[in-house]
Amino acid sequence: MDVFRFFRKGIRFLLPVVVIIVMVRWLAGAFHKGRIEPGKIERQGRPATGVAAYTVKMAPVPVRSEAIGTIQPEYKMTISSRVSANVVQMLARAGMQVGKGEALVRLDDRDLRARVC
Repeated sequence: MDVFRFFRKGIRFLLPVVVIIVMVRWLAGAFHKGRIEPGKIERQGRPATGVAAYTVKMAPVPVRSEAIGTIQPEYKMTISSRVSANVVQMLARAGMQVGKGEALVRLDDRDLRARVC
């Protein structure tokens, strides 16, 4: 009775292992017959008749790339006034070149004049 139980446990373990080994060998191609090994067959060259043949040449091809992006300035500046006031007139626009000390906007000075008196 113990021998039978030992044999049954051995079959439960051994059978899946044997099945897995056979499947791996089958997937690796061990059971395929008549397979041609790489490089073992002679190449038979015969000219094509009745078919147009063209010569292939290497030639440089211009490469064109497109990209999507944004342009950013080299230096970023924040412009602000020393006082709080409404803008009356814009003297400079975005993208214009301005020099040092040049006026960019005119501000409403009525509130400042009222404080002085």
